[in-house]
Amino acid sequence: MIFYVFNLSLIILFFFYSKFKKSVTGSEKTNVSSFFIFSSLFMISGFRYMVGTDFLAYKGYFESINRYSFANPFYDKGYYLLNRFISFFTDNSQYVFLATSFIIIYLVNKTLKDYSISYTLSIFLFVTLYFYNNSFNIVRQFIVVSLILYSIKYLVNKDFKGYLVLILIASLFHDTALLMIPFYWILRMRFNKIVYLVLLAFTLGVSFFTTTIIGIVSKVLPSLNIYSNYYFEGSSANSIMLSTSLVFLFALLNKAKLIKLDSNVIVYVNAVYFALLFSILARENILFYRFSLYFYIFILLLIPLCIKSMNKFLRVIMYMAIIPTMSAYYFYLLSNNNAGVLPYDYNLNISFYNDRTLPILLLVGAITLFLYILKNSRLFTIRTQKR
Repeated sequence: MIFYVFNLSLIILFFFYSKFKKSVTGSEKTNVSSFFIFSSLFMISGFRYMVGTDFLAYKGYFESINRYSFANPFYDKGYYLLNRFISFFTDNSQYVFLATSFIIIYLVNKTLKDYSISYTLSIFLFVTLYFYNNSFNIVRQFIVVSLILYSIKYLVNKDFKGYLVLILIASLFHDTALLMIPFYWILRMRFNKIVYLVLLAFTLGVSFFTTTIIGIVSKVLPSLNIYSNYYFEGSSANSIMLSTSLVFLFALLNKAKLIKLDSNVIVYVNAVYFALLFSILARENILFYRFSLYFYIFILLLIPLCIKSMNKFLRVIMYMAIIPTMSAYYFYLLSNNNAGVLPYDYNLNISFYNDRTLPILLLVGAITLFLYILKNSRLFTIRTQKR
């Protein structure tokens, strides 16, 4: 528990530091905050040992990777390739958790740093809404979640090719990511309130037929057959329904103010709305809970905008309320050992075993250095400017 307390305390410290910095300089952005927060999140996640409900399954998969092939990977092909690649360098399974943690934390941290109106508040919510600790458990799913959050850069820039490539990559880790392809257009649509109400009513009606829907979907994606026996995801779905309904309702009533703050807010609002719809369906089947996560993650961008739209007095009140309330909620989930993250233990044994590791790392380092020099050379700069 002490590691989680330290982690959250560090984020809260930088949150108040960022607010102080903004009052002095007019900007709360700082690379120092991002570096230390990323390092803390990554190290606690990457070096965890026997932490997370699925830890042993992922550990065992890596240690028996030679039993599988690209044609018969057991897990999704992308995850198989990642494990196979790591096994070429080392026999130490800890590197799988270091690699997956880096992918997830980097993509989330980078996106929130670039697109959130309050990076430290978004990171605080990333932890206290339990995204962070859930990533210790459903690792493959959270690689997809982090990639979908990162896709915001392609959504807002209307770059379908980039978005499609990213979703296809995500689908290599969990084929449910393919669901997100049509949402390239859907999330950017400007719905009126009637449409929102109709879709909500339709979802409530459909929620009585989720078993039939799973049967139909699994015929298209046979890998989803495993979800046909998972009928109820009550507590997690309820928490998503509560948070998304409150945030969405506020955003809907204050849409004009939010658009002035960030023209991309319609994407966040629609994503949170669809998280609400899928969480309603998730009360009957866990598959829809997994779908809801793809949209729910965007609440990290919407909540700071909602608070920013308030007057200064209300903002202070909200900050004073949200920090202790969400911290208490986080430690309540921890005390119930959600996702099996307690007790926390770590493994610092990251030695290599394969003799070929050093020359390969030197080669990768040399290529990286060459590309860095090329990118920053005058010739490259001139060519870029001409374009």
